[in-house]
Amino acid sequence: MKGECPTGTSACSDKTSPENTVCYANADDCPITSIEFTASPPSGSGYTIISTGVEAISLVYSKTHADSLPITKTRVEDKPCADPSVVSVVAEQKLYYLELSQSEVCAEDQLNKMTYDDRY
Repeated sequence: MKGECPTGTSACSDKTSPENTVCYANADDCPITSIEFTASPPSGSGYTIISTGVEAISLVYSKTHADSLPITKTRVEDKPCADPSVVSVVAEQKLYYLELSQSEVCAEDQLNKMTYDDRY
């Protein structure tokens, strides 16, 4: 049944809906379900807060405070491409050898006629 954990495991969070419930035997193994940069870090248990070195901005993540599935992929880009399947590269950016095949120069997205995602 949705939301019920197998014997020997327990839900990582009591805040998730049945379809977003993830179960593990050891709570330390639970995946991250929320991550954000914020100037107002939350208080209380269940949050990990990391200083970014930028005044008043922290990286905050949690394994228990979001009703969502685990975050499986993140990336940080200077200016994201309009096509989210393309990882943007700026001219002076240095890549690790294994990253070379994973990056491209942004091309115009045929659907919205944009090269970069201007929301960021």
